[in-house]
Amino acid sequence: AAHAEGLTLALSEDSASGFKGVCANRGRFEARVRSGGHQPKYLGTFDTAFEAALQVARYLGPAASAAAAATRPRPSMTETEVHAAAHAEGLTLALSDNASGFRCVRASGNGFEAQISSDGHQKGIGTFDTALEAEVQVARHLGPAAP
Repeated sequence: AAHAEGLTLALSEDSASGFKGVCANRGRFEARVRSGGHQPKYLGTFDTAFEAALQVARYLGPAASAAAAATRPRPSMTETEVHAAAHAEGLTLALSDNASGFRCVRASGNGFEAQISSDGHQKGIGTFDTALEAEVQVARHLGPAAP
């Protein structure tokens, strides 16, 4: 179906479903698409991962689905690299008693989502492979003077 419609399914080594934008939920598969750091757009729940991946590709269209399939995830930073970057930039990594261990960071799907509050609204910064990487991005947005 995907080929006939000129679409490309985006495979993922990091997702248990095997597809980008598809996650398992209670024996079925949810399709979601991220756009510009905003909350993921829910596209539906399907019986198979393939059906969910096809819906993601349909939503994106031929060009964007091909681009999503071609992108490679950036490699994760090691803990040493993260601490070195934070130190070099004068950033403070703030611990928290939440499940991620860091302020403004929460587990989300296959990664950790970083969000900050700005003028009473939550602003998504992005999703990262580790909680530590997400906290570095929070610290970068808040600046070196932030506690």
